[in-house]
Amino acid sequence: VDTRRPPDEVATDLCRMGLNCWAGNFYAVRPLQAVGIDPDRGVVRLSFTHYTSREEVDGLIGALDRVL
Repeated sequence: VDTRRPPDEVATDLCRMGLNCWAGNFYAVRPLQAVGIDPDRGVVRLSFTHYTSREEVDGLIGALDRVL
């Protein structure tokens, strides 16, 4: 039995905290299967780019600590 929170619930909670994220398989069915992830369950995707500050990353880590 998988006791981890469903990715869609995690994404919803993070969005409520003002973080932009998504849940799904993102058309990566075969890669997800290759690493043992059920594509129907999916994953949480967060985007980071060159303009993400250390404070934003620290805020994300804190938010993940609260929702996971």
